[in-house]
Amino acid sequence: DDIKEFEVYAKDKGTGVYVESNSYEVPSDATLEVEDVTDDVSKKFDKEMYKVYSAYDIDVVKMADGGFVKTIENGIDVYLPVNGRKVGEEMAVYHITDNGKGDEYKGVVVEVEGKQYVKFTTTHFSTYAVIEDTLEVPNTFDGVGYSIIALLVSIITLGGCILYKKKFN
Repeated sequence: DDIKEFEVYAKDKGTGVYVESNSYEVPSDATLEVEDVTDDVSKKFDKEMYKVYSAYDIDVVKMADGGFVKTIENGIDVYLPVNGRKVGEEMAVYHITDNGKGDEYKGVVVEVEGKQYVKFTTTHFSTYAVIEDTLEVPNTFDGVGYSIIALLVSIITLGGCILYKKKFN
């Protein structure tokens, strides 16, 4: 008999992080090891500019030999718990390096069994964090901005009319 479907699903009860894949690169006897490193990762970022929602060091260990699964070429879906977000909302998930933010992954908020998660796909296990930029860029084109632009356009138009009248008189 040929195996028609293959799915590996693992959830860390302590953190709520879970992963799933249909890749044969993940041994069926593998276990998920997750450490909540939110406090450590938060210290790497300016609190005025970034909000670190959560950060986890994620590993998959092969039970047969105790080695780590390093990469999954076909990708593996990772679900990081979040609260109070809108289902379908996009959130940035970053690979955390020694220097701070590494690669960015596009995550989307999903609901599974009544709980919210940011779901993203990666090809390797490491430390990942849900981080949001909190520095708001001021809107320079509010009512005052539009008034200034309208005034400048009026002055330029009036100046053009005066030059045109002087030239042809």
